[in-house]
Amino acid sequence: MPYVFSTLTASNTYTLTAPGGADLPVVARSVTIAGGSNIPDKRLITPIGVMTEVTDEDYAWLQDNEVFKLHLKNGFLTVRERSADPEQVASDMITRDQSAPLVDADFEAAPVGVNTDGIEGTFKPTAAADDDAPAPKSRRRRA
Repeated sequence: MPYVFSTLTASNTYTLTAPGGADLPVVARSVTIAGGSNIPDKRLITPIGVMTEVTDEDYAWLQDNEVFKLHLKNGFLTVRERSADPEQVASDMITRDQSAPLVDADFEAAPVGVNTDGIEGTFKPTAAADDDAPAPKSRRRRA
């Protein structure tokens, strides 16, 4: 049985729809791959990756699913034939998607400017589009 390793924050259900009554689609088949990477559990342990075991038939069907193929291509999913530690497998994968919670490093701002003399930490500010001189204040009286 194949094992799907995921570094996605949310669980994903990959579905196949078929036409139903009144032209409404009906779910014909679905496979859910567990998420939960970067989300602390009740013990405040934050997993880097999670593992889901799928059947051979489900894996054969998933290989034709466009969203599943996109997640594989972008490095958020990987498939192995044997069970392994999800943390070790995830160390070779993309570990954060756009829905991952923010961490302290996300708030660290890089200095704005250009390094002028090659010495780290010395920057000359550059002019930005919104750094124009402020407009002169009006001397008219307001009602």
